Parts: sequence; C-alpha cells; structure tokens
Amino acid sequence: MIDLIQFIDAFLKEVFEPYEADVYYREADKEVMKLPYVVYESQSDAVSRVREDFTFTVHIWSHEADYLIQDEVSEKIKQSILNGTLRTQCAPMSIAVDYMGRADIPAEGQQIRVKEVRFKVRHYNM
Repeated sequence: MIDLIQFIDAFLKEVFEPYEADVYYREADKEVMKLPYVVYESQSDAVSRVREDFTFTVHIWSHEADYLIQDEVSEKIKQSILNGTLRTQCAPMSIAVDYMGRADIPAEGQQIRVKEVRFKVRHYNM
C-alpha cells in the first residue's frame, strides 16, 4: 500500500504543480497551508488474497474566485484516469483505475470552495 500511496502522491503533485498547490495525505499542515491546496485520503477493502481495492478521495480547497481552477484540475484528474496516464505512472504495479465522480462540497466560509474527486484503484498482488 505504501508504494501505491507514493505513486498517487507523485501523480497529484504533478497535476497540481502548475497551480502551486500543496498536496497533503490525510490532513493539511495548518501552519503552512495556503490556498489552493489539496488533501487526499484512501480507504481500503480487501477483496481477495490477490486483490485489494482502494478508494481515493481528493479534496481541492480554493478561494471562491478560483472555481474554474477546481474544475480544470478535476477534469485533468478524470482524463488522466480515463486515458490510462495514472495506470502507466504506477507501473510496474498491477493496477486498474476507475473514475468515480466529482462534486462540490459545502464549506464553512462563503469565500472558500471545496471540490471532491473520487476514484478507485484495484491493486493486484502478483
């Protein structure tokens, strides 16, 4: 699992690099965070002895005025999954990736927007 997390982390950092957004696993560093930033987490379901499914949830935090950036970046993630870029970047691991969806999530402040992107990775232990 650690290798998979490292590959996903590198993938997300590459996607968000042009936007100068920091990427965090599980929790943002409250001391240094600046908008936009990204927090992602994973959930694992063991399906069999040779396969484990991971659901990744990516939260993109930004200012209200940056909603187009959120849409652009969430589309980049979607296209990277659909066109096989993410799977290729995770080689030599045996994985299959499915895009699950994206949604706007209510935030506490009206000046802050959060977009959620979800995808599933099936990891085969061969």
